[in-house]
Amino acid sequence: AEYMGADGIEVALLPSQGSAHNLQLLREGKADLGFVQGGTSAYDDADEEALTSLGSLFVEPLWLFYREKGAPGAKKSETLNSLVQLQGLRVNVGTPGSGVPSLMGKLLESNRIEPASLKLS
Repeated sequence: AEYMGADGIEVALLPSQGSAHNLQLLREGKADLGFVQGGTSAYDDADEEALTSLGSLFVEPLWLFYREKGAPGAKKSETLNSLVQLQGLRVNVGTPGSGVPSLMGKLLESNRIEPASLKLS
């Protein structure tokens, strides 16, 4: 904030729950700039008119961590190598307001996995 202030730019840091919340703050005019994780939010026609992307910072891999002891009880295979194998397992899909729930929804849909087949938390 001090660095930008030297050029006459006022910076106010706003608390946020993550990507989806940042996008909401931008849409509502409560923020002028926000970081939004790629692939985590849906954009609509109004966004095309009102928001401008300054570009991508980097390609971000999606990491899936699991406890090996948790997988064998639900599936025959001890190693998970497909999202379909998540069915029946307890899966943390992130905090509401972050971008992870939206991204997980897209991944489940593209892999034809019904959210009801998982224990989502």
